[in-house]
Amino acid sequence: MKSFSQFKNDHPLDEFRVVNDPVTQLQRYIETGSRGDLDLVNTTIAQLPRQLTKIGGSFFAVNSGLESLPSKLVVDGSVNIASTNIKVIPKGLDVAGTLDISRTPIKTLPKGFRVGGGLIARGSKLDTLPDDLTVVGSLVLTETKVDDIPKRLNIGKDLYVNYTPLASRFAKDKNAIREAIESRGGIVRGGIIT
Repeated sequence: MKSFSQFKNDHPLDEFRVVNDPVTQLQRYIETGSRGDLDLVNTTIAQLPRQLTKIGGSFFAVNSGLESLPSKLVVDGSVNIASTNIKVIPKGLDVAGTLDISRTPIKTLPKGFRVGGGLIARGSKLDTLPDDLTVVGSLVLTETKVDDIPKRLNIGKDLYVNYTPLASRFAKDKNAIREAIESRGGIVRGGIIT
């Protein structure tokens, strides 16, 4: 992985890893057009600058000090904020790829939330899914507290509900989960893993 100091100012950024002084490095990332991936893994950054409205690649902040995301942030790739202290997914977050919120204190998502790839919430505090949730890829709810099905849940691939109250509730009949989703105007295009 390359650090910012390895690039010349006129070189297009393919990847951007925050090292040394993360605040200065973030400013440079924004000033150079927010191109490429942004990597904050294991940094102590608690907040992203308000000027950061777009990430031109994927965003990695696993095990960082990050506590919030800017509203209306657009990410052209995936977002991995697993094992952070982020408690809320802001309304207007636009993720083109997969969103990983595993092992976070996030309890719910905004109504009408859409993820362009998969949504992974393994071991998070997630206990409620919003109405009109759309996940183009798979939805992984393994080891969460989710126990109910929202209206108009739209999942493009598989639904993983193993080790959840939802799986326990429908333990006798695996098809009952699909029927409950469809009766509320939703669809799962792949399998349901209990």
